[in-house]
Amino acid sequence: MIKIAVVDDNPFDTEWILNCIKKCECFPELEITCFSDGQDLINTYKDNKKFDIILLDMMMEKVNGLDTAKFVRTLDTHVEILIITETLEYAVEGYTVNARRYYQKPLKQDDFLKEMNTIISNIKNNESLTLTIHNAQGITRVKLNDIYYIESLTRTITIHTATSQLAMTGKISEMEESIKEYGFMRVHKSFIVNFKYVKNIFKDIITLDNNETILLSKHKSKQVHDALMAYIQSR
Repeated sequence: MIKIAVVDDNPFDTEWILNCIKKCECFPELEITCFSDGQDLINTYKDNKKFDIILLDMMMEKVNGLDTAKFVRTLDTHVEILIITETLEYAVEGYTVNARRYYQKPLKQDDFLKEMNTIISNIKNNESLTLTIHNAQGITRVKLNDIYYIESLTRTITIHTATSQLAMTGKISEMEESIKEYGFMRVHKSFIVNFKYVKNIFKDIITLDNNETILLSKHKSKQVHDALMAYIQSR
């Protein structure tokens, strides 16, 4: 299920948004949660629940949309945020939290639906991509989206996710070739990283969202910086 949060303190606007979402191409695959204030969404994130898409009103009485989005970004750098509000006054601030789009009420339904269908399709495609691991424990399929980085030591390749480490025999060059078009890049002779989880690059160190650090080869530094910026812009 693709998880969507609708955050708006106006019940009429919330109902209108829900009616739009119901017209999405794969509505039965969507799990929708409504919040009447930004603080409610913040509390949900504090309880370790995340969403794939957040439809966020900017002007709310208790905690406004901008402050809500800033907090969410401290815990989730990948959720798609669409800001929906009555004024364009805070449009620039909205993009500082990496909002995908900024919609002014009343929404144009066709434009909104087209964007939602595109986002949902991208999420579904990314979720379906897997890497097959062959080792002594058998055959294991790992979602590419779940891989933080891949490490090579002699002929042993280790796949690192948030919850596991899977080892197999192979060549990192072959692994690099098979996944490089999906947001992965070899940043060192021994490491391939998933740009999705890169939080910071400083000198010869890459820090991931889980605070693990990866060595960055000096001769690859500019190439990696350029590739990361291209990845961010494409998102």
